[in-house]
Amino acid sequence: MTTPEPGDAVLRGALVEALRLKGCLRSPALAEAFGAVPRHLFIPHVAVEEAYRDRHIVTKRLPDGEAISSCSQPYIMAVMLDQLDVRPGHRVLEIGAGTGYNAALLAHLVGAAGRVTTIDIDADTAAAARAHLDSAGVIGVRVICGDQVALGELQAEAGGSLEGPRPGATHLLLTEHRTPAQDCPRRRGEEPRWHLTSPWSC
Repeated sequence: MTTPEPGDAVLRGALVEALRLKGCLRSPALAEAFGAVPRHLFIPHVAVEEAYRDRHIVTKRLPDGEAISSCSQPYIMAVMLDQLDVRPGHRVLEIGAGTGYNAALLAHLVGAAGRVTTIDIDADTAAAARAHLDSAGVIGVRVICGDQVALGELQAEAGGSLEGPRPGATHLLLTEHRTPAQDCPRRRGEEPRWHLTSPWSC
């Protein structure tokens, strides 16, 4: 990952502290991820100071003005990632690439031994996510533009399905919705485990 500028580091530190005060950074690894990943590189159309406020940023609209994609509020993302309980070495399939920021956080959490794949049906969104990840110097993330056929192929490759994993596999599934959604219950059990979570927004 690229070395951040000092000013950006200060802003990220302030965001981490704000999230910690809200009680959503319950693990040192998660706090470290938010402190390391430069959010402003994933939403380059806004000012750097704006990028580190705890609010969502709309990134794509339909011709009628309806928002269809955004960079989620950091608080929501922190809650989501805490629920996911991602660990070093995990392989994560993210449905809905967004800006690529969440995939970058995931890549930081899974480490060099893990892998993140993010898929989006919208070509512009997928291309932008790839460009943002490259700009930030993030490695270990595969970005795919595809539909349910591509998703099925990825599931088969991972050795599991939306319903659960193949015995002996340890994978995580992260779903992102473009419409409001309720928090989904997570399956918890002995390792290996399969987590399903929803961040309420994309």
